[in-house]
Amino acid sequence: MSSGGKNGGTVVRGLSSKVVSDAKQVLDCMTTAAQARRVGETNMNKQSSRSHCIFTISVEAKQQINSKGDTMECRGKLHLVDLAGSGM
Repeated sequence: MSSGGKNGGTVVRGLSSKVVSDAKQVLDCMTTAAQARRVGETNMNKQSSRSHCIFTISVEAKQQINSKGDTMECRGKLHLVDLAGSGM
């Protein structure tokens, strides 16, 4: 991670973003990410992670609510965070 991104923001090497439309595609992304993680052994934990993993799942939904074409829009975000060295 380093500073100096767009507009002075943070740059994260290896960061990726995917657009998906169903639960299977979400699970496929999570499986791919899990397989790319590095695992090593420490005195405290035989399967200690060597990397942080952060999934941010953004959900957007639109629904037509009447015959005039008016729509209701809902948005939400879920952050799943696994920090290196936090295993038990």
